[in-house]
Amino acid sequence: MADYQRPRNEAYLTDTPIDEMMQIMTVLTPTTADDFDLPATRGFVRMELAHLRIVMVAGFASLRNDLRTDSKADQAALRAELRADHDSLRVEIKADMNALRGELKAEIRAVDQRLTNVERRLSAQLLDLTVAMERSHRSLLRWFVSAQIATITVVAVLISSLRI
Repeated sequence: MADYQRPRNEAYLTDTPIDEMMQIMTVLTPTTADDFDLPATRGFVRMELAHLRIVMVAGFASLRNDLRTDSKADQAALRAELRADHDSLRVEIKADMNALRGELKAEIRAVDQRLTNVERRLSAQLLDLTVAMERSHRSLLRWFVSAQIATITVVAVLISSLRI
């Protein structure tokens, strides 16, 4: 490996066309039965590295696309779950509001009933007071009329006593 020199252009290994890689790989060496035990040639290693980089770049691109697809699917699932939670929360809030509205209406009816009862009692008391005032007024009127009659009678008696 001491004689291996790194290419100055890093893109050399990934931008190498397949025909050129095949030429690098096909260095004439005699083949034997133990060919896989022999050390690899520099051209073969370069070709394998270039091929590995191409495969890795494609694999990373595929992985990135898979992750994006999975991410989009997860986002869609989370959006759907969020919408479902939002809808269920909205339904729950509406149910709570309707329950509170029903309780409030019942409380208003109860207060209205109490006010109606108080109004009836006050109307009855006012009627009783009116009747009592009318009776008092009649009684006072009777007294006044009686007093006037008594005064007229006294004046008439006095006038008749003066004629004698």
